[in-house]
Amino acid sequence: VAPVASISFGSMDFGTLACRWLRDIATRVREQKEAVGEEVLIQLRQELVDKCTAVLVGHRQYGASVQAKASASPSQLLLPDKLSLLPLFVMSLIKSPLLRSSLSRRAIAAGAG
Repeated sequence: VAPVASISFGSMDFGTLACRWLRDIATRVREQKEAVGEEVLIQLRQELVDKCTAVLVGHRQYGASVQAKASASPSQLLLPDKLSLLPLFVMSLIKSPLLRSSLSRRAIAAGAG
């Protein structure tokens, strides 16, 4: 536990965060097998976007340095190098076969057989 939030955001590792999120989603899809419908996949995609948003908002509020906040406009988000690929990863995962209903059912059927 870090005494200051900026230390936590500065040491946050994109790879670990991405791996954790991907593992959680894959586990939930595998557990639900036949019940994976479009509603479930929409919910998983939204949860992923919400998690990413929470990390970025948290960084903006607690992790960005005072100097970075002063130099950036209110609409600009400055990310540390370790988190710069997080939004791209989330968008890629949302569009992946794992979270698309037409491809997920085929992948599950192929894995079960």
